[in-house]
Amino acid sequence: MTGDGRVALVTGGSRGLGAELVDAYLRAGYRVSTCARSETDAVREWAAGSDTKDRFQFTSADVSDPAAADRCVKEAVDRWG
Repeated sequence: MTGDGRVALVTGGSRGLGAELVDAYLRAGYRVSTCARSETDAVREWAAGSDTKDRFQFTSADVSDPAAADRCVKEAVDRWG
């Protein structure tokens, strides 16, 4: 799996399986947008990491709320196109 300029949008990316997916995509060179209800240490590390900060975006959102899910997608599209 290589990023080649691709974007991954991962919901629930602050912990558990979602965080594993975010990490795998970042290691593969993807630009990654994720949203979750809470920011975790992993999110803060990706946002500050010298090799990930320019390819990572976090949105605080509960995607069970349709408006919040829309905002998560909109922010990803606004940033990555």
